[in-house]
Amino acid sequence: KRLASLAPSRVKRTEVSLNVIASQDLEAELVVTYQVRSASWTPYYDARLETGSRTVPAKLQLTRRAEVRQTTDEVWNDVALTLSTTRPAARSVAPSLRPLEIDFAPPPKPAATTGQFSIRAAKERRAMGRAAEDAGAQPAPPQSQPATEREARVAQAAFHALFQVPDRITVTNTSDASRVKITDLAVEPALAVRLVPKRDQQAYLYAKIKLPKTAPYLPGRVALFRDQTFAGFGKLPELAPGETHEIGFGPDDLVRVRYEIVRERRGESGIISSSRTDQRHYRIVVKNLHERPVAYTILDQLPVSRQESIKVELEGATPPTARDVDGERGIVAWSGKLAADEERTVEFGYKVIWPADKQVYYR
Repeated sequence: KRLASLAPSRVKRTEVSLNVIASQDLEAELVVTYQVRSASWTPYYDARLETGSRTVPAKLQLTRRAEVRQTTDEVWNDVALTLSTTRPAARSVAPSLRPLEIDFAPPPKPAATTGQFSIRAAKERRAMGRAAEDAGAQPAPPQSQPATEREARVAQAAFHALFQVPDRITVTNTSDASRVKITDLAVEPALAVRLVPKRDQQAYLYAKIKLPKTAPYLPGRVALFRDQTFAGFGKLPELAPGETHEIGFGPDDLVRVRYEIVRERRGESGIISSSRTDQRHYRIVVKNLHERPVAYTILDQLPVSRQESIKVELEGATPPTARDVDGERGIVAWSGKLAADEERTVEFGYKVIWPADKQVYYR
């Protein structure tokens, strides 16, 4: 034990050997380039929105930052850092598919006797459940890269970019993050509110921006600030140069919304009650209390029939401006612009008709 306490601590070193043939003595500077594992960086952002006023346009500043971590055998002291979006350990070829077969389900196994539990039957049921899941989605092939390389997922992108940090930094090898600032982007966003009053009678503020033709924006967390006040956290997806994106900045208390159920009625139609009906009508009232106009989008939904004999008819005095929004069946939207202190009412509903000898349910 005393010998162990006196022994020096283990130190890992990298040795480089090279042969030099020269006609005379000389002095030279050698640059050694090599790769190490267990080093990664994670993008994150600050989004600072100034909503402006009637005469001052809105402004948004999007700051790109990075958290650098490394657990190598070295401490990076006062280094010049360049961040890259490349993924040397990522997949280089497309995944393969195996044949998807369909067959009749095997006959059920005889029930176990009372007081006994069949372990074999339980295992077979679990195996059938996994087979049913496989019919819906192919399992991903096993990853070949080391587990430590999975941290680089946040840097996955179809583009290659290099970010050279202007100042030298120190990154310890204790997995503690060193934070650096990369770039600033100042834009004039288009502000709008989005409302889903069926779920939440609150308006939410969004800022729509268009990215410049520069490096891509990688997915990461966004710290949100609205009018110099911290508003929470959000997520930024992977965005290509020139792409547009809407960033949510939380509730807008100066846009009020009210959601009312006007009528709910179930009944039967036909001489001998050949069909049944379910009729529902709603009223949505939105008011803008800002001193400037506000663009808005109201979202709601209609039932989507999965059977030909179930009919869904749209009703109401205010037809939607869009249906099947973003490819989602049954999602309807009303869009427009509210002037200062303006109130607008949306009235809509639907009627569902189905055979009288059937029962329907909503899910």
